[in-house]
Amino acid sequence: MDISNVDISGVEKTLLSIHTHLAALTKTPELELESDEASKLAKAGLNVYKHYSTYFPQISEKQIDVGFALTALYQVYGTRLAAIGLRKKIEAEMAREKAKEAINPKPFVKTPPGFNPPDPMLHEPKSAH
Repeated sequence: MDISNVDISGVEKTLLSIHTHLAALTKTPELELESDEASKLAKAGLNVYKHYSTYFPQISEKQIDVGFALTALYQVYGTRLAAIGLRKKIEAEMAREKAKEAINPKPFVKTPPGFNPPDPMLHEPKSAH
């Protein structure tokens, strides 16, 4: 395949997407790329490919388009699936906490309005005569 026809912006977007999702999945924000870094990597990778293209399997334009389509699907639905998973995890934790509270309720004592008993530690004991 002649890589001079490859859309470099597609490669850049793919690199950005892969690194963004990898950073989120591994909880390692340092893996995220800046746009200029993705551009440098894409250009460098394509330049290396020019020299070693005989060692790599030939990739058709159709395969590249399928790869970009799969990346777009992952970008759109991967984030939604991650959000759904996080929401369900939070809901399950809330349900567990609610169940614990139902099993071991917190004591509840309602005091009448204006009731303010004296602090026994602040008063001296009365002497018995």
